[in-house]
Amino acid sequence: MGRGRARVRLAACVALACGAATARADVLVDGDEAAVRIVARQASVAEVFAALQSKFRFRYRLAVSPERPVNGTITGPLHGVVARLLDGYDFVVKRAPDGVEVVRVAPRGTASWTPQARPGVTVWQTPSAQAMRPAPSNSE
Repeated sequence: MGRGRARVRLAACVALACGAATARADVLVDGDEAAVRIVARQASVAEVFAALQSKFRFRYRLAVSPERPVNGTITGPLHGVVARLLDGYDFVVKRAPDGVEVVRVAPRGTASWTPQARPGVTVWQTPSAQAMRPAPSNSE
């Protein structure tokens, strides 16, 4: 009976290993920088960024990598897609003639840096969650 249990355990381990192998991330990137289409399944933001970097003029440095999985389809211009992928974080994205670059990423409300723009470079920085709260109305 001990050998039967060992076989069952071995079969369960093999089944789990095979299941883990099929649960891999998938990222498909199509289009051009003006109209990007990403289809992702259980991919990390870093995996999606790597796919974007392999296809477009896109660079990134992630000291903090968003932990949430990316699932579904995201479309839009490259800089807009990047901003959606970083939703919920403070970040700085530079867009210049030589491409788009994610410069900094921090958990929302913890960023203590200010972007320094160069002439001809557009810099987006999302405000912290506190700055996004609407001002109280005087009509109440």
